[in-house]
Amino acid sequence: MRFGGYFPGLGPAPHYGFATWFDGLGFQIDWAKRLGWRCLLPTGFRDWDAERQREAVARLARHDLVVPGLGAYAHNMLHPDPAIRAEHVRAICRLVERAGAIGVHSVETVAGSRHRDVSYAAATGNREPAAWDEFVSGCREVCAACAGSGVRFTLEPVVGTLLDSPAAIRRALDAVARPEALAINFDLVNFATPELAADLNPIVDELIEVAGGAIGLLHLKDVRYDPLRRVTFVEEVTPGQGTVDFGHWLGCVHALGLDVPAFMEHLDDLPQMAAAWSHIRREAARVGAL
Repeated sequence: MRFGGYFPGLGPAPHYGFATWFDGLGFQIDWAKRLGWRCLLPTGFRDWDAERQREAVARLARHDLVVPGLGAYAHNMLHPDPAIRAEHVRAICRLVERAGAIGVHSVETVAGSRHRDVSYAAATGNREPAAWDEFVSGCREVCAACAGSGVRFTLEPVVGTLLDSPAAIRRALDAVARPEALAINFDLVNFATPELAADLNPIVDELIEVAGGAIGLLHLKDVRYDPLRRVTFVEEVTPGQGTVDFGHWLGCVHALGLDVPAFMEHLDDLPQMAAAWSHIRREAARVGAL
C-alpha cells in the first residue's frame, strides 16, 4: 500500500514564503517523504491547469509518490433528471480523459443518488430496479472512456446508496463486468451504521472476500457511534479516536499484495493529520503492512 494524505489547514498561498502552492510543490514533496508517505494530494492541485497538474504528477513520480485520484463527487450518475444525469456521466468521462492526460490512475465517485443536489445522499428511489439499470449503464460508459487511458473508474460505497454493503459491491462488479477498468474504493467508514459502527471487522473480511483484487484505493478514516445523542448519530473522527481496527483492516489489505493508495482524508489541520498518521503508521507497522 501507498500510505499518504495531504496537508490540511494550510489555506491559500502565500504561506511559508511561497507565492503559490505550485511554487511550494518541492516543499510539500519533501515533507511527504519525511513522513514516509508514498501518495500525496498537493495543496492546490485541484485548482491547477492540466499542464501544472501533469508537471506535478511527474515530479511526484520521481520521488515514488502518486496522486491518489481525481474525485468526481460533484457529478451524480443517478440524478432524477435524465438530461442532467447524462451530462454528469459525460462529465465523469471528461475527468477520466483529464486523469489520463496528466498521469493520474484513478477517478472515483459514488453510485449516485435520486437526490437532486447531493450525489451520495440517501433518497427515495435509490434502490429501485431502474436505478440499478441506470447505474450500470453509466458505469459502462465511464469504463469505455477508461480504455487505453491507464485510468480506472473507482466506486466508493456509501450507506443509503446502491453500494451500501459488500454484497452490493459484488453485484455492481458483476453487473458492470468491466474488471480491467472498474475498481473499488475501500472506504470502510462509509459502511458504518449504528449497528455496525462498534465492530467493522466483519465488513473488512467480507469485502476482502468479494472484491479482493478489485480494490484500487483506500480512504483512511475512523468512526464512532454515540448512543447518548437524542438522534441516531454516527460521526467521523480522527483515526485512533473511534472504533475502526486499523490493524485488522490494513493487515487484510496488505495480504492481498496490492500497491494502491491508502489516503487519509477529512482532516482539519496539521496536528490532526499528525495524530492520524501516527496511529495509522503504528497500526500498519504492528501488522507488517508498512
